[in-house]
Amino acid sequence: MEYKGLSCPVCEQPFEEGEDVVVCPVCGTPHHRSCYQQSGHCFHQEEHGSFVFEEQQKKQREAEREEYGRFVGGGFRCPRCGVENPPEGIFCQVCGTPLKEDGTSSSEEQRRDAYAKQMQHQNPFTTPFGGVNPNEEIDGVSAKDLAIFVGPNSHYFLPRFENMSSKTKKSIFNWNWPAFFLSGFYFLYRKMYAVGFALIAVMLVLSIPDSLLSYSEMAQMLGLEDMGLQLTLSQQDTLMMLSSIFMVVKTAIRVFFAITANLLYKKHAFKKIVKIKKGSVAGADYGTELTRRGGASIRAIALFFAVLLGLSLLLNMVALYLPLLLG
Repeated sequence: MEYKGLSCPVCEQPFEEGEDVVVCPVCGTPHHRSCYQQSGHCFHQEEHGSFVFEEQQKKQREAEREEYGRFVGGGFRCPRCGVENPPEGIFCQVCGTPLKEDGTSSSEEQRRDAYAKQMQHQNPFTTPFGGVNPNEEIDGVSAKDLAIFVGPNSHYFLPRFENMSSKTKKSIFNWNWPAFFLSGFYFLYRKMYAVGFALIAVMLVLSIPDSLLSYSEMAQMLGLEDMGLQLTLSQQDTLMMLSSIFMVVKTAIRVFFAITANLLYKKHAFKKIVKIKKGSVAGADYGTELTRRGGASIRAIALFFAVLLGLSLLLNMVALYLPLLLG
């Protein structure tokens, strides 16, 4: 009940739980429906447009908005999507709505109605929930929690998580192009480090024949055939055959993970959210942990690329100069 402690300006009686309340669309003043119908207009109709009155209403709406937005951790609930945000937040961490701008309605029901109308005119693929009801639960996990945890591209994942849920099971497997092209690096980006590093390691092992052939060609170009880097024709044929076989294997692995990437990410996200929920003691800590442990990490990919580049340069140096040093 959003009007607890307030009184109708017409009869001056406090609002009771479950009473039919009418809110003025201009100033937001609540009335008993019977009182509003009896007078036929807002109690403050004559004051509408007055500078002093508008300033008073602005302060009242701001106070109501702050009261509405507060929750147990001291943070704010977004008036657009309903997601709870940390107290230091300025913009909603899911939909980007300013958290402290003036509100335009004084009841939670009206805010939800306004949000529903807004969603009807938006592309579901550009909204944080991708057409999924923000108040819905998917296999026991709130869609709002999922949107916060997923972060970038939550509009892509939430509908697919819903299709994979135990209620619908419309499509457990679906194609993920970034996972196909980026392979293990995609899973690093989504903070699935165990899968990411394991997949990259497998791909590197399967690339050994290609690397040996490349070293042999490099040795031939630099005139280092006599330093142990040149392969015989038999060795080259064997490596080329292995390279062809491993190429098929790598493609099959890419296809497999492209089909299962969304399912693996769903399991990862749900497991992490449940773990965070069990370990959090306050609402603000919970929302902060969802953001910290979820989302995406460009830094992980950049760091791994830097390490991989360093190792590659080191191996090249060893392959080129070790024979010279030994000789």
